[in-house]
Amino acid sequence: MISNFLENEDNQDKIEKLSRENIETIKFGERYGNTTLGELIKRLYSDLREEKFIGSTGASKFLHFLNTDLFVMWDGNICDSYHHKEGSPGGYLKFMGEMKTLAKHLFDEIKKLGESDLKEYMIRELARKGYKPTIPKLLDEYNYVISEKK
Repeated sequence: MISNFLENEDNQDKIEKLSRENIETIKFGERYGNTTLGELIKRLYSDLREEKFIGSTGASKFLHFLNTDLFVMWDGNICDSYHHKEGSPGGYLKFMGEMKTLAKHLFDEIKKLGESDLKEYMIRELARKGYKPTIPKLLDEYNYVISEKK
């Protein structure tokens, strides 16, 4: 059960350590005890993925909700588009590394354009490219924003 995952002291320690990280600055190879931050991510992801009814997509989403500034969600389509075997902890860590690289690239690009807020820039670019979210998606985003302010 997911409650067992959260109550596990080893997992609590990993979650606490990673709670101070974000996608822009994390160093996956940084040592933490006798392991690395990347290995912590793989272990948490692997443990969650094995929970009944969670799977690889659910594991990435659950981790995202534990730290929205670090964990990027994925699903089968995203795995395929990045040529990763869905479900693999190593694949998820590689994907996270690619997302860090992408975030850095986007930050560098918007600086060249005189922009400073990556989130605002991405929202404008998505709209310019024809992104038209559904009402449920907008409600999901609204709920996310509201819950973050509490």
